[in-house]
Amino acid sequence: DALNAAGFESRVAFELEFFLFEEDFATARAQGFQNLTPVTNRPQHSVFQTRAAQAAKPFMDVLTKRLNWRDIAWEAWHAEAAPGQIELNLAPAAPVAAADALVRARQLLYETAQELGCSVTCMPCPLAHESSGLHIHHSLYRQAAAPEPAFETNAGNLNDTMRFWLGGLMQSLPGAVSLLCPSVNAYHRFEPFSAVPVTHTWGVENKSAAIRVVERGANTRIEHRVASSEANPYLALGAILAGGLAGLAGEINPPAATNNLAWGLPDAVPRLPRTLSSAFRATARDTLLRDQLGS
Repeated sequence: DALNAAGFESRVAFELEFFLFEEDFATARAQGFQNLTPVTNRPQHSVFQTRAAQAAKPFMDVLTKRLNWRDIAWEAWHAEAAPGQIELNLAPAAPVAAADALVRARQLLYETAQELGCSVTCMPCPLAHESSGLHIHHSLYRQAAAPEPAFETNAGNLNDTMRFWLGGLMQSLPGAVSLLCPSVNAYHRFEPFSAVPVTHTWGVENKSAAIRVVERGANTRIEHRVASSEANPYLALGAILAGGLAGLAGEINPPAATNNLAWGLPDAVPRLPRTLSSAFRATARDTLLRDQLGS
């Protein structure tokens, strides 16, 4: 409502990562959820490997049929970095509709696994040093008879709307982490050089930063890479939209973009909260989110 009152609307798309195991839920529980067998054709780490995707295809064929039956729009799926890890890309939608689709898709993951005699989890870190995230893409449009894109870049230069929006996201980011990563397990993700952001950074086409600007001219969007796979999508989107709105209202400029690898930067570069308790404290100190969302 606040976004609409400011003359804008948003489109949101989720990238949901999850792990698929051969054992059914009863067997996995009996084993204490330890030493499970990933559904994969390779033991090594490698993104987009077709043989790994082939192993998951029987499960994903059933899942995507169910998504279609329930009118949950999706664009693609692929094998992710870890053995047994899959990413499902849901189609862009308005924020509440996108969050609804994600919750329903998670339920279909569970139903499909239960009926096929395997198990699936959206737990952020079900295995040591392996983790799943929930990358959140969003774009902004000015309300009109035909909505007009409000984010635009040219050779890395941001228009005012995008610059202020990004400034609000960056200033509110530490306080938003507890909403984006709501469980103790989520903080096991924050390992340097593991494809998970650990620094308070943004960059154009920089996947090592916490916030990535996906530069596509008038179709530019923002990929928020912090949320863990089990995040509540309504609260996560609330935090993101609130931060952006605060940036527009206060005309907040973002810090300089990070063009280098955002892992391994000097200690002077701020880090994201690494524990749930430190994230809570950052949320308690935040004023931008409080102004937008209430105490």
